[in-house]
Amino acid sequence: MSNVGTYLTIEDVISDLNIMIVEAPIPNHIAIILANVVGKLKGKKYRLFSDPGHSWLEVSFDELVSLGINKKITAWSYYKGNNVYLEEDHDAPLYLQTKKDLTGEVTEYEEITSDYNSPIRSYSPYYFGTMYDD
Repeated sequence: MSNVGTYLTIEDVISDLNIMIVEAPIPNHIAIILANVVGKLKGKKYRLFSDPGHSWLEVSFDELVSLGINKKITAWSYYKGNNVYLEEDHDAPLYLQTKKDLTGEVTEYEEITSDYNSPIRSYSPYYFGTMYDD
């Protein structure tokens, strides 16, 4: 852990906050607040990708874990690396409502539309949660 006065960059602050989120004996709702601070420090911007048939909200897997919903996401969503692309009908609304309920924040996002099938369709299905919604 850094000592007071040794924070030379925002990355130093983000690094210590990430350690606190994972290792500190703090309640989950406080960890979520810290995760949101990290997102703001990083200048986190959300994007909603749309093609002619569907839309997906891009979020990080870490956010799903910090909100406690990583096992509630269906295989209709996709992932690539640490990014998860939440499908518009169930998973994105679950994320948006959970984040609002726990933090009071409304997530704003930029919509990126395409006239062609999105490459997101070729990413791996999200099999870390429920299989499919009923």
